[in-house]
Amino acid sequence: MLKINFSGLHSKLSKFMTNASKSKGSSYLLFVRNAESSGNLSGTLTGWMDAELSEYGRKQAFSLNEVLVDYEDEFSTLNCSDLKRSVQTANYALGFPSESDLVQDKLIRECSYGEMEGIHFDSMPDSQKEQISDPSYVFPGGESFNQVRDRGQIFLNKLPEGTHLVFTHAGVICSLLQDYGVAEMPETCSFVGATLDSDSKELKMLEFLWEYPVISEDI
Repeated sequence: MLKINFSGLHSKLSKFMTNASKSKGSSYLLFVRNAESSGNLSGTLTGWMDAELSEYGRKQAFSLNEVLVDYEDEFSTLNCSDLKRSVQTANYALGFPSESDLVQDKLIRECSYGEMEGIHFDSMPDSQKEQISDPSYVFPGGESFNQVRDRGQIFLNKLPEGTHLVFTHAGVICSLLQDYGVAEMPETCSFVGATLDSDSKELKMLEFLWEYPVISEDI
């Protein structure tokens, strides 16, 4: 079992959930990036490849239960991407909720990297790394991060007013929140809190970002 100091996250979540309970006209969104997958471990562009969690990723996800167990009943909806690494993260973190309670949605899948899926990121020349970081760049046979943002917005449009837990991927989180300060992909299992205008369905502000600590462990 991983021993993580969650005191900082507990403090942020307590304030976040308290504000959510008093809010009118806004929805509160808690995004959680998936735990480490086999793709993350190997350093490849995973995208829509249905990679499972690594051994360390399962430990990461399970450790989140220590935090979320105190708040699970306060969420209006529980959501996750339909890719295995997101579903597994949610199940470990929430203690395996019923299938009817955990809604899987392909709208919050990671970016499709198309023909580039499976390529090792570190093997790419710097010029190509810069090219693919452009939100408007369309991956051959895939999509752009701007398109990820657009389908992510469709997901947000469906949410009723309330407080929502969303297990998704780094590309989705950054695409939706890059204009609010999340410019770089957060570490696996990181938390991002944000508010959404319940009428316009537009994101209003970034409430907090908590990064899962990077630790060394023999796996």
